[in-house]
Amino acid sequence: MDDITLSLYGQSPTSTIVCAGAEVVLVSSKSLANGTATWQQRTGTEWETATGGNPMGNYYYSVTNTVPATYFYRLKYEDMCGTEYSNNEIQVTYLDAVDGGTVTATVAELCVDASATLKHEMETFRDPANTYTWERRRSMTAWENLGSTADTYEVTNTAGNDGEWLYRIKVEGDGTPDFGICNVSYSPAYKIVLHPVPTVTLSSGLAEETVCDGYKVDITLTGTPNTKYFMERSVDGNAEGLREVTEISEILTYVGDGNSPQTVTYKVTPKINDCAGTSVTKTYYLWPSLTLNVDQAASVLTLNCKGAENGAIVLTAQPSAMAYTFTLYNVATGQVVAENTTGNFTGLSAGVYRITASNSVSCSAETTAVITEPETHVTIDNATVTNVLCNGGSDGAIELSISGGVAPYLVSLNGAAYTTNTSYSDLFAGTYVFTVKDANGCVSSTSVTVTANEPSSIELSSAAGTQDQTVCEKTDIDPVQYTLGGSADGYVLTGALPAGVTHGLSGSVITISGNPKPVEYGAYTYTITTTGHAEPCPAATITGTITVNRESTITLSSLSGTRHQTICEGLAITDVQYTLGGSADDYMITGLPNGVTANLVAGVITLSGTPEELGTFNYTLTPSGHTLPCPPAVTNGSIIVNPLPSITSFTLPGRTWPYIFSSICTTGASTIRKVRELLPHWIARSTAWTISMAPRKRWK
Repeated sequence: MDDITLSLYGQSPTSTIVCAGAEVVLVSSKSLANGTATWQQRTGTEWETATGGNPMGNYYYSVTNTVPATYFYRLKYEDMCGTEYSNNEIQVTYLDAVDGGTVTATVAELCVDASATLKHEMETFRDPANTYTWERRRSMTAWENLGSTADTYEVTNTAGNDGEWLYRIKVEGDGTPDFGICNVSYSPAYKIVLHPVPTVTLSSGLAEETVCDGYKVDITLTGTPNTKYFMERSVDGNAEGLREVTEISEILTYVGDGNSPQTVTYKVTPKINDCAGTSVTKTYYLWPSLTLNVDQAASVLTLNCKGAENGAIVLTAQPSAMAYTFTLYNVATGQVVAENTTGNFTGLSAGVYRITASNSVSCSAETTAVITEPETHVTIDNATVTNVLCNGGSDGAIELSISGGVAPYLVSLNGAAYTTNTSYSDLFAGTYVFTVKDANGCVSSTSVTVTANEPSSIELSSAAGTQDQTVCEKTDIDPVQYTLGGSADGYVLTGALPAGVTHGLSGSVITISGNPKPVEYGAYTYTITTTGHAEPCPAATITGTITVNRESTITLSSLSGTRHQTICEGLAITDVQYTLGGSADDYMITGLPNGVTANLVAGVITLSGTPEELGTFNYTLTPSGHTLPCPPAVTNGSIIVNPLPSITSFTLPGRTWPYIFSSICTTGASTIRKVRELLPHWIARSTAWTISMAPRKRWK
């Protein structure tokens, strides 16, 4: 325990001398708030409880004695740790003084707005020669002169003025020296406690709450210092009596009809002694505990088919007057499956489900439900297939094997009516959908495919008409292309192709191309037959023809100079001959001068005759009889026919002879030769001579 040391407030630490009736304040070194403090006094050897004093807070004690004597004071302190005494004493000597009398009142405590009358009394009478004045103070403040000298004083407690107040009478003597320094005295102080308005605050917040059975009420009460709290609890208006509490803590238990809430009310009134404050009320609307059950009759908890999703859980919750939120959980996954306010859950598969229900007042409950299903589901576990030998045939077959579920079984093919048949024949290649149904109506479907050996095929893939075409010799054919299909992976070409034309396979495409060599005339028919086809499917064939036509030709077969020749009028041309070749069997000629003709004999065209007109004649010779698409051969030539000149004279140096040579034509060297033949021999050998000819031509 801590040592307690006493001292005097504002005076000598351990002893003092005062006038009788004067106030002495004792001070403790230890706070007295947590225990019980008893101030004791003695004048002899025996200690007794001090009289005429007032505790002031947790450290101070105000004491007044009106009897002249020497007093010793100490402190007795008791708490949970035991009892202890101050380790020193205070000595106070009271001298004889003017009689201060006493102050009395009917109450020692006042509530707000309450009043009390203080009265000053003397053992004999109030001496008119003395002055009597009322004073007061709070705690350790200075004494305040109240300005009243009457023998009574009325004290009223007003809000905000609360606390412990000391009231006394100050007596001042008439000035005679009977009492020396103690001519002024005081009555013992009278303490009145002015209480504040007591208040209380509940920690629960809302004035009203809706809760469920089993709810724990836990309310902390706070208010003004030194306040006590008195609670009145009532259920549905039935009060249970008033009792003092420091907090409200209990578990609420519902005892109503099960369908409506009970009203539990706590009314708390704060009090400081007999001063009561405003009551505070807390009300709980207590609902019964929520019960949640699975309606076995309305629920679907056994599934007919494995894997079905037509299970249902129907729930009922009490009390029925409330609205609920139901949450369905899959226990295996822990996931929320669905949530609603009806309690009806449908479309469920087999499994274990946990369902919770809660209402607006946080009441909650949960339950579980199990949905079961058969161990196996009806299924087509095997289908034996006989495939079609060749596409287009109907020799396929399917044999079904069914297991699971509950026999007997029915089978539907491609959505047709159910039958007991499990064997199917005369089937074409394709996919067939079988649906099997067991005795419980459970169904499952599967697809079975019947295949077929694919026949080979070949199709023209180049432009239409290229499979049968006619070309001219030495001309490229239009490429012919065929595409293999089905099971074909190669080919064989039979028949004939003209020399220079080839064929080959690239991927699945056969290409025939090339340039027919000369003299490869005629029609060439070929057949392509596929290889690699699957038995017993037949091979595919396709036929084409390439016709090569000869081109027509015309060739100069006379001397090379005969194609273009110049002659004098009246003279015959040198025969010109052209030989027809190729497909040419006739001809057409244009541009010959009159008098010149063309004749065909044994494939040779001969141009001959004497032109009957002057000028330049360009002729065109076109063979006929060519075959398309070969173009006709064309050749050209020319015949120039000049007029005859007349020689008027010829001159030798120094002489001129007039001669006329009407038969000489200007044909170059042949003209000179003819002139020489006509002149006298000696003239012809002359080295220098001149012939004048008409029209205005001169030769030397």
